[in-house]
Amino acid sequence: MTTTEAKTSAGAKGARRFYSPSEALTREELEAYQLRKLRRLLEYNYANNAFYRDLWKKHGVGPEDVQSLADYRQKFPMIEKVDCLEDQADTPPFGRRLGVPLEAVRQVNLTSGTSGIGQEAWGLTQSDVELAATVWLVQYHWEGLAKGDVAFYSMPVAFFANGLSAEYAGRKMGMQALNLFGMDKDLTFALMERFQPHYVYGMMAMPSMTGSDSQLPRERFSRVKAVQGAMMSAETMQKVSDAWGAPIYEMYGCTQSSSVVAATCEETALVNGEAGMVHFLESHYIVECLDRETGQPSDPGDNTEIILTTLDREASPAIRFRMHDKAEYMAAGQCACGRPYHGYRAGSIGRWDDMMKIKGINVWPATFDDIVMRHPEVAEYRGEVDFAGTRDDCRIRLSFRPELQLGDGDRVRFIDELRQEIKAKAFITVVIEESPEELPGFFFKPVRWTDHRKDKKR
Repeated sequence: MTTTEAKTSAGAKGARRFYSPSEALTREELEAYQLRKLRRLLEYNYANNAFYRDLWKKHGVGPEDVQSLADYRQKFPMIEKVDCLEDQADTPPFGRRLGVPLEAVRQVNLTSGTSGIGQEAWGLTQSDVELAATVWLVQYHWEGLAKGDVAFYSMPVAFFANGLSAEYAGRKMGMQALNLFGMDKDLTFALMERFQPHYVYGMMAMPSMTGSDSQLPRERFSRVKAVQGAMMSAETMQKVSDAWGAPIYEMYGCTQSSSVVAATCEETALVNGEAGMVHFLESHYIVECLDRETGQPSDPGDNTEIILTTLDREASPAIRFRMHDKAEYMAAGQCACGRPYHGYRAGSIGRWDDMMKIKGINVWPATFDDIVMRHPEVAEYRGEVDFAGTRDDCRIRLSFRPELQLGDGDRVRFIDELRQEIKAKAFITVVIEESPEELPGFFFKPVRWTDHRKDKKR
């Protein structure tokens, strides 16, 4: 099938919106394309990047050892956050892995620092800045956005990769890009009513921002084509999509890529009421989905660990970077769009190192988020785990949405039903209380859980 034919091929959600020729390749053709790019990447960085050259020499490997993608996975070492922090501490500000002259850097991206061990610094040349925006354009195109559309974002900019690259990409596409990060709900919606968005990204897509039943976003913003959310269950995605009267999409990005790594196609993040597929943009990346224990490729349906290689970066390339992110792996062919890209199930992304073992059960904060935040009665919540003698004590404080004006009896009934729902779905008994004060929401990565046991001994 030619690229032109692919652009007009029909599917469950209408005509395909193919953006690049690689979307019409077979899986075998795509992997051959990746291998050619990979060998150029390895050869260039062996010659020009002291960090990677020394690392590979230490492990006895070089570009000539890669004849296949399997060779790369089996022979080349991974790096992770601590390696980058040590490198930039030894050679500030970017470390030896920068790989280009300092004067070539045009943009600096920092990780958020939510890990608690430090912020990685990633330098970008002007070519890298343009590349980051170009990769975003793939997602915008899949979502049906176009020149002249109004795009509303709610994400921090400063040194953060998503904020910088998403807005620049919007302008590059010819959209009006407006960022409302940090503004309260009333001002946010007042500005949105004034400028009437076609695209809504970030906190504005969260259930807690969608207004009461008498003031749903779909009744206020009639032009919205696409709502961008993340880390939601299928049930919550459906509620958000219904509230906005628009399809919901999901993306996965990171500072190490400075852009989008995976995105939902025109099939959207919700397919017939079930979580759809988020495609890795594999013409720009190699994304290995591996079993965390064995290091072998995951099977579809497995919780996988994501290992990232940026194929096109000039400065600060990420080469087999261990993200410590987990997701439910999906293979090419599991989406009706027919693209050759692997991916993961929408809503399943999380952090392996966020896992908590509570009363012998492995559970992630996202599990509780899915259960609690899908209820329109809840404005926000916080969770805590601590020792109580010889057992684990798990508690949740929540605040109700004041505009719903729930009576005392309704609040008590809701808390009791929520406690039972958590026990049925997460297999954990939780103490739930109403917070005496209003709990603030999150305009960036939500961090709702505190595990006090980490610094204690039982």
